Amino acid sequence: MDKMFECFAGIVKAVLLEKGLEDRIPEILPLIPNTCCKDQYVGCVSEILSESPGEDFPIRKELEGLGEEPVKFSRGVLIVLESPNKAEFRKVGDEYESRGPARHCTGCRFREYWSRISEGKFGEMWKDYAIFLINAVQYQCSLASAGRLVPDGVKGKVFCQCMEQEVFQDSLRSRIEGVKELCDDIILVNACTRDSNGEGYKAVSKILLRYKNEGFRVFGTTHPSGWQCPRNRVIQKLNWYGKLPSISPCRCE
Repeated sequence: MDKMFECFAGIVKAVLLEKGLEDRIPEILPLIPNTCCKDQYVGCVSEILSESPGEDFPIRKELEGLGEEPVKFSRGVLIVLESPNKAEFRKVGDEYESRGPARHCTGCRFREYWSRISEGKFGEMWKDYAIFLINAVQYQCSLASAGRLVPDGVKGKVFCQCMEQEVFQDSLRSRIEGVKELCDDIILVNACTRDSNGEGYKAVSKILLRYKNEGFRVFGTTHPSGWQCPRNRVIQKLNWYGKLPSISPCRCE
């Protein structure tokens, strides 16, 4: 068990204890994927515009090792989601494999609405931006693989507590640095789900906003799974508090 997953498992146990689920911990923990969901490059905006929303991205390449290839992007947009859902892992025997971020309705909504949200925001060359998808926490904060054993309200607590830990903060910063090495110009976008008090969203915002000092543009938006609602299709420059307009409750399950 690596250090980061060990920390994650400890947080999950603490949250489940707080929820009064001590007896279920031995049953729930083995059902949670113990591998991380790996960051990916999924093509450029112009390629996504030509795809049907119901299909997958035109390309999926893991960022781990991409820097070793002779590739360099002039422009890139890094989308930070909060944590992987159940569809982002594949079980092979007793082990889990990463399938990459934004599977199921998150990816479908992203492909369908990203052009409407981003057009006019990033300048005339916005269609040329390469798109990188990463999860702030690469483990499954929702514990969705455990199904009905897990009550509502767990995901937000697990995610917030992860983002308070240095190991997860360092991981996010390190992976952003890796994308920076691939691009001459990069835009950072916080697209995490916001819990009731928004603490997890703010924690990610604080990390991203430090890159403003290096001249990078930093934006915030709502989570793509809610973009079917017009009022949720908003993207704006982040301030130091990571505030955004309130979101509609209509969400993709």
